[in-house]
Amino acid sequence: MRLQLIAGTVVLIAILVLLWVFPSVLFPHPSTNEAIELSALELPVLLAGLLGLVAAIVVFRGRQSTVLRVGLGVFLLGVAADFVLGLSAFGNLSDDRFMPLLFLPVPIGLAGLLTLITGFIGMGRARRDILLGAGIGFAAAAFVAVWTLVRSSRDWLQAPYGFDIAVLIVVVGVVVAFVGLIASRAPATGGGS
Repeated sequence: MRLQLIAGTVVLIAILVLLWVFPSVLFPHPSTNEAIELSALELPVLLAGLLGLVAAIVVFRGRQSTVLRVGLGVFLLGVAADFVLGLSAFGNLSDDRFMPLLFLPVPIGLAGLLTLITGFIGMGRARRDILLGAGIGFAAAAFVAVWTLVRSSRDWLQAPYGFDIAVLIVVVGVVVAFVGLIASRAPATGGGS
């Protein structure tokens, strides 16, 4: 188990480094509308993430499901807030390349709210599991917020037009699920519901 955790961490770091350098390596001096087709791939990537979210909600039961659902719900609500923050920090409503920052918070936030509700109404929910899931989701959303703000408007105005942020959201969502599953396997130490 420890070796798998180390290997998973190494893979995650490699993916994050790849996502960070991907725009500047593939598009060192992007011209107007270069690789504009990447902007059309944001929604399919996020829809694939939504399918994974639905599968996670359906497959996992008990204590694991509470941590997983609350973690993913808080994460998605945080990502929706991150997009609103990005829009207010560097967005421009007169440029249609910022439109994902305006329109995506609604479906992402709705998915987060529904996921959070399923976490609260599920069986075997203890305060410890809810707090654990909320902490994991909040940390992940904060990571995406920092990433988005540091990347700034360049990520939305030039290639890859926020596509890397969409992939990041799905990758971090998978990490939230795995961390939630691993953390929920730890024995409870007392005072729950």
